[in-house]
Amino acid sequence: MQLNIESGEETPGPIPAQREPYKRIDQRTLDLVMAAHESFLQDGGGRRANLAHFDLTHLDLSRRDLSGANLRGALLRFASLAGTKLRDADLFGADLRVANLTTADLSRADLRGACMRGATLSGAKLQGADLRAGALAHFDEDGEAQYTNTIVDLASASVQRANLCEAKLEGAALLNADFSDSIFRNASLRNCDLRDTKLVGADFEGADLAHCDASGADFRGAVLTGVNWEHSTVAGADLRGAVLDPGAAKQTDFSRASLPRTAEAAGVLLSKVLSDHKIWAATGGSDGTQARFSELDFSGEDFRDMDLSAARLESCALAGADFRNAGLAMIDLSMTNCSGGIFCNADMRGANLQRSVFIDADLSGARLEPLVVDGPVPQNWPANLENAKFSRAKLQGTNLSQARLAGASFAGADLRDANLSKCDLRGVDFTGAKLNGANFEGATTTGAVGLT
Repeated sequence: MQLNIESGEETPGPIPAQREPYKRIDQRTLDLVMAAHESFLQDGGGRRANLAHFDLTHLDLSRRDLSGANLRGALLRFASLAGTKLRDADLFGADLRVANLTTADLSRADLRGACMRGATLSGAKLQGADLRAGALAHFDEDGEAQYTNTIVDLASASVQRANLCEAKLEGAALLNADFSDSIFRNASLRNCDLRDTKLVGADFEGADLAHCDASGADFRGAVLTGVNWEHSTVAGADLRGAVLDPGAAKQTDFSRASLPRTAEAAGVLLSKVLSDHKIWAATGGSDGTQARFSELDFSGEDFRDMDLSAARLESCALAGADFRNAGLAMIDLSMTNCSGGIFCNADMRGANLQRSVFIDADLSGARLEPLVVDGPVPQNWPANLENAKFSRAKLQGTNLSQARLAGASFAGADLRDANLSKCDLRGVDFTGAKLNGANFEGATTTGAVGLT
């Protein structure tokens, strides 16, 4: 095979069989190919990169623009593609095992039949990417090309905080991969292998999970509204703190999955726990007992005006619960479903809301600034809202000063007159949010979406 910088011809149909070893090129030659491709994209000069079936193992393609490039069947094992633009690129049947694709843009890329086992795709963009099976070729003993339907392999890959909206993943192998905090809105994952996959805090709104094997998968704190679960297997899956549709149990059997239990099933008398915690808070912990509601379901409960400072409610179900004017300073609500809850004017200073879900919740006037603890050396405890979801939430006039918000979503939220001064807003999504009068003085806005 000869490197053809000039032709830029596409390989039609299934990936063709290779009789000879893949052609190896050096970094210098690759740099020339990529420079010519970038010139082609910029002003029509240069040539479209045709690197189909080339061995690019261990080479550096990072931070280059290879949008629309032909990398069909290329060997990219251990290659560096961090920050590379690969929009609409042809990666059909490419071997990307243990490749570094951190923050790469693979939007609408053709990844059918690709092998990405053990690859790193943290922060990658895969909106609309095609990760379905592809027909790959090999030679039999008689020298005849035989084509086999090969699924995309993402087993053991690191794909945290990736965007896979509307991606086609039918039949893909995702077992043991880490997709924590990734977005799968309206994606198709029919027949996927999700066994033991880490999906903590992931957003599956409107996704198709029909016929999936999600045995042992970790869905804690995930958004699973509008999901098609038909004929899926979720035995041993962890769904504590996840947001599920009320009718989800009609589609598949959740009886063997881990879900929050009711207080009655857990033998918890709520009134006594709250009374003991009130004494514990009033005496600084010298008397009474701290409230620990972890992994319980208190959806719709009335906690108005109660003092739950420093209570532990992680991985609970609190959908629609009423916490108006409640004392919630230093409370732990991490990975808790608080969707539709009411937190108006609640004192939530220093609260831990990491990976919690507040979709459609009302936090108008809530206090989420740091809790300052006096002493010889005053301590400042900022609220932690990292990777939390506040889509369509009401936060008008809410004080979020100095809060840790990295990776949080405020898409469609009402943040008018909110105080976001000195906040860490890295990777925060403000798409469609109402921001009139919001205070961003001293905030770190690098990578924030929807602020322009």
